[in-house]
Amino acid sequence: MNGGVWHRWAALGLLLVSSAAWSAATPAEPALLPVPPAHPQDPWEHFNRRIFGFNDVVDRYAARPVAVTYQKVTPGFIRRSISRFYDNFKDLRSGVNDLLQGELGDAGKNFSRFGLNTTLGVGGLFDVATSAGVEKRPTDFGTTLAHWGVPQGPYIMLPLLGPSTPRDAAAIVPDGYFAFNSQVRHRRTYWSLWGVYMLNYRAELLDYEGVITGDRYAFIRDYYLRNRALMAGEHNVDDDFDFSSGVDSDDDDDW
Repeated sequence: MNGGVWHRWAALGLLLVSSAAWSAATPAEPALLPVPPAHPQDPWEHFNRRIFGFNDVVDRYAARPVAVTYQKVTPGFIRRSISRFYDNFKDLRSGVNDLLQGELGDAGKNFSRFGLNTTLGVGGLFDVATSAGVEKRPTDFGTTLAHWGVPQGPYIMLPLLGPSTPRDAAAIVPDGYFAFNSQVRHRRTYWSLWGVYMLNYRAELLDYEGVITGDRYAFIRDYYLRNRALMAGEHNVDDDFDFSSGVDSDDDDDW
């Protein structure tokens, strides 16, 4: 199949999925049903729920089935090694953002983690740094903007990318300079690395699906906003959104 035909079929498929998601996200409701009060950080909730519906359909019929298969056929120790490889670049990103925030101690820890895991950890496949007692201190450019007083802005749901805010959306490009594939010039390798990352990341989320209760949109929104506020030091709350409880860790095949 030539490139032009493939692109036309891909466009048609995306159009069909988008149409189905748009309809699924806006079910008919009785006219007298009371309207819940607007969330103070989600003034665009009606539009966000439509985007959430689109993302949910794409996930339900494309991403999730592939992730389930991947989780079943791939041993846990391999999945964790893949996660550690990608997380290693996040330590580098965190170190750079620590410098921008003036957090020199945390920057030293994150750069040390990146150095140890890249060398002794064989490119990050093994987490030597944690075994050596070097603590992970994650941060990103969105947190850097918050540190310098940039307001968060309203909650937004991005197509395919998921929950965000204007401040966090503005951080996507700067943080991308420290991504695992940022320096890869070979297009097939670039997208292969990205595809494996997204597949492995979606498979990790399978273990947390059972924690979500009630209105899925509201649960994910509230968890995201609380988590980002905590990272930015803007809010102190008890950990009532602990996703680790009740999740299998696959310790039986850990390396």
